[in-house]
Amino acid sequence: MVYFSLFFSGLLAATLFPASSEVLLVALLQRGYTPWWLFVAATAGNTLGSCVNWYLGFRLLDFQHKAWFPISAPALSRAQQQFQRFGSWSLLLAWLPVAGCRLWVIR
Repeated sequence: MVYFSLFFSGLLAATLFPASSEVLLVALLQRGYTPWWLFVAATAGNTLGSCVNWYLGFRLLDFQHKAWFPISAPALSRAQQQFQRFGSWSLLLAWLPVAGCRLWVIR
């Protein structure tokens, strides 16, 4: 159950939710749990979370005309222009909790 908790914590931390799996990882290491299995659980959760993010990004534009879509058309256009201009480098600071969103989308 402890390893599943770390897996789930890593999954949440790697997706859109503001979570930190490192705190749980350090706490479990200090309590003497097997480092190898902690590494496996954390890595699996983070990898699955990254796959979820990729899928959400891949399918994002399918929902842009829905009323509940959280990004306005002009903001989405600006974000696409920034990505076209800077490519992958535009994602360098996207992981920052507040500033990353403000840099590319909300502005």
